[in-house]
Amino acid sequence: LVSSHASRARAEREWKVRATTEMQSFLSYGSEAVIVASPNYLHDEHAVACLNGGKHVLVEKPMAITLEGCDRILGAAHRSDKVLAVGLEVR
Repeated sequence: LVSSHASRARAEREWKVRATTEMQSFLSYGSEAVIVASPNYLHDEHAVACLNGGKHVLVEKPMAITLEGCDRILGAAHRSDKVLAVGLEVR
């Protein structure tokens, strides 16, 4: 899932992957798991949508920018019975 049509074209060209700007289209790709690496303020929205869509989710730190966002993600994970993990990239 990318934020613009230009990003979609770049991802498809450079990484040879399918990309889209639409969440429903993204969820229909058939993958079992996703990595949420969108801007921090979108982590809860994207993680919840993916969990509700039946995907295992690795969300980059921070899980969300508010406690309420974290609670929404945790609730979706419990309801979905999918794996939720939070990753921290160390450089």
